[in-house]
Amino acid sequence: MSGVTVGDMSQVFAMRRQTYDIKTALERASYEVTTGQTQDLAGAVGGDFAPIAAIDHARKALASYAQSNAEATNFVSGVQNALVGLENLSSDMGSSFLLVAQAQDDDRIDVLASDAKGRFGSAVAILNTRFAGQSLFSGAATDQTALNAPDVILEALKTEVAGLTSGTEIAARVTAWFEADDGFSAVGYAGAQDGRAPLQVGPNDQVDFSVTAQNSALRAHLAGYAMAALMDEGILAGNPAARASLMASAGTAMLGADNKLAALRADVGGVEARLELAATRIAAEDAGLQTARDAIAAVDPYAAAAALQSTQTQLESLFAITARLSRLNLTEFLR
Repeated sequence: MSGVTVGDMSQVFAMRRQTYDIKTALERASYEVTTGQTQDLAGAVGGDFAPIAAIDHARKALASYAQSNAEATNFVSGVQNALVGLENLSSDMGSSFLLVAQAQDDDRIDVLASDAKGRFGSAVAILNTRFAGQSLFSGAATDQTALNAPDVILEALKTEVAGLTSGTEIAARVTAWFEADDGFSAVGYAGAQDGRAPLQVGPNDQVDFSVTAQNSALRAHLAGYAMAALMDEGILAGNPAARASLMASAGTAMLGADNKLAALRADVGGVEARLELAATRIAAEDAGLQTARDAIAAVDPYAAAAALQSTQTQLESLFAITARLSRLNLTEFLR
């Protein structure tokens, strides 16, 4: 019976095929040893991808919450930084107002009144701060400026106190104007009456946070500055005693506002802590889901290493055979 022979070209193709298969197996084995994960995920789950899909879906949802939490954290941090700016701006102003009022130094009152007007403008600018295109203190109307221009507010106050000659009366009128719906809320505040929507930072976790420029602590600061600033606008000119009285009221108002601002900063700090806790929880949940997914696709490291070694040996043997065959010629054959 005659034997079946394999032609040279067929042998070449067979060798190429073997080389390709072994190299593919080597790549797969190298991947599995390096990552600890199977490259054949379908085989690992037996064709049932439901568990993998559920985990991936849950991780995508967590990624969305993480992004929302990061944006909320940045926004709240922006508010806190603005409050720190207000706190620094008003540092020792209340005490300075009271000391000058006690001394009844009219020239010094002029200096502080001018300074108060400048700081009033700076306070308005701080409350008009925007972060990532959103106004920090305008409530739901994040596309709108929180406060109108300082001159607009001071002009309205000048009209409000026109004709009053007592520092105490002017201070009371300014305080009332900042608290009235038809005063500061109508003339000074330019944002929305409604606060921002709650911040969704988890599947069942919302953070209700909205500090507008109408907050009582912020109004109190503006009122304290405004009382002193009005004297730079000519209010009570030529009446040193009344001016000293108004400056004393401004000092008292500023000290009270500083206490309110400290309490507000503490509240904002509490929100920051909640957001940080939510971020930690999201990260932990995501890590747990990643571990569960890795466990599904995990390979036995010893088996993977053995497969890699075996495949390397096969490839080396194939290269050795190929090299030997490539050296065959008629002389070698006849030997």
